[in-house]
Amino acid sequence: MRTLSHDSKITSESLTTVGRSGLALGVRKSTPKPDISSIDALKRALLAAKSISYSDPKRGAASGIQFVRIIERLGIAQEVNAKAQLRNPSLPRLDVEIAITQPAEILAEANLDLVGWLPDELQDYEAFTWVAGITGNSKQPEAAKALIQFLVSPTAAAAIKNTGMETSFRQ
Repeated sequence: MRTLSHDSKITSESLTTVGRSGLALGVRKSTPKPDISSIDALKRALLAAKSISYSDPKRGAASGIQFVRIIERLGIAQEVNAKAQLRNPSLPRLDVEIAITQPAEILAEANLDLVGWLPDELQDYEAFTWVAGITGNSKQPEAAKALIQFLVSPTAAAAIKNTGMETSFRQ
């Protein structure tokens, strides 16, 4: 999005961060929720799981690409991938113990419970940031500005949070 403002397609002064997401962990309904409150706890949970699902990074899935970086950083890529089922392209009803993806995708699946976001130190929020802006050739810039103001209002923030995104961090 920043590139679009540099190309004068979106006015830089109108760029507004509306929300962001990160990677989260979900489990099958009625399954005990593992501790993922720290990097070590997450690592233990991933190693203990019998099956894990994440988006296929070879298909360009940002969440899958980020998760591969995480398991490589943790030194457990081989162990995790040995029990992984890659999703293509959206979350099918796989019979897995743990699913790693954005929280909105977990919340949308009736067979999954959201455990929570992975630890902050492992997140790449730039990959999942929702930014609004006004195009340089907008025919109704005031209406666009009003929409952006609404998107950062408490009313919209409540709806955005219900989808698993975060709004309170404001950059």
